Amino acid sequence: MSSLGRVAKTKNGATKKLKSGDGLKYIRAVIDSNILTENIGQSLLTNLESSGINFVTNGTTKGFIRWERRREQQLVQNNENVELSNKFTDEDFILKILSARELNEEIEQESIITTMQRIKTSYPGKKITILVYGIKEFCRKSKNGGRYTFETKLTELQVLHNFNSRLIETSADLNITVQQFSKSIGDIPFKKQQSELSDDQNFFVINDNRDCVSVKGKTGLSSLWQHHLTKLPLVALETAEAIIAEYPMPRVLLEAYGNNPDGPDLLENIPVRRAGGPLSSVRRIGPELSKKLHALYTKNDPNYIL
Repeated sequence: MSSLGRVAKTKNGATKKLKSGDGLKYIRAVIDSNILTENIGQSLLTNLESSGINFVTNGTTKGFIRWERRREQQLVQNNENVELSNKFTDEDFILKILSARELNEEIEQESIITTMQRIKTSYPGKKITILVYGIKEFCRKSKNGGRYTFETKLTELQVLHNFNSRLIETSADLNITVQQFSKSIGDIPFKKQQSELSDDQNFFVINDNRDCVSVKGKTGLSSLWQHHLTKLPLVALETAEAIIAEYPMPRVLLEAYGNNPDGPDLLENIPVRRAGGPLSSVRRIGPELSKKLHALYTKNDPNYIL
């Protein structure tokens, strides 16, 4: 079972709603130790540790950073033996770290495309991003080529061969990039669950952020009506409350518009109380907002300007 299944199911089998960031604890970055000996990578491990991102190092994949996800182990049949499944499985994202000097050599030898295609063959199905560092300094010291040459070749790799790329200069840039990838990869189960919810429901009833109003049965409908009104221009909270006091549901307001020949002026004289206590004042909704609301709820012309 994947970690998505593990996190998304409670003990009784019910689906548990995931939260952004939950999946990071199941992710670890696998970092080539050669990167850490370069100036660009000297602070990487300290930064990941302080950010709560798990990692391991190895020296077998030169210039690579990839990610693994921890899974629930299961018993699997392997020929005549029963074994535990792998504890970690590879994610589909790889960073290939190149210095500007290394990239320039590959471009001069016209081997960069062959090199990257060989990497793609070694890692089928993976999404590979080339991370190039030190271009500014290289161009400043070298008379050969320039930034335009690098960007042209990287664009060719992206458009024709589906390799993404980023240009960075400092170790802080590398730290931020690895953090971003780690958090995004960790959130894949959360994003998948959100997508599944969106497929099952209309997007406007998903209730997936703090600005949404929870509605269960009839509970919350009044709050939803108020929330809707306050999203309209010129409608402050006290104005919405005044309208709801007269028309507690949208259906009631629409029926009133249908039964009243003076619909545009229907809300004009509704009193709106400002503040409270002995110093409170009262004003009217007024003709301008009354006409705008009438047009909003009754006009069928999509090109009508409120």
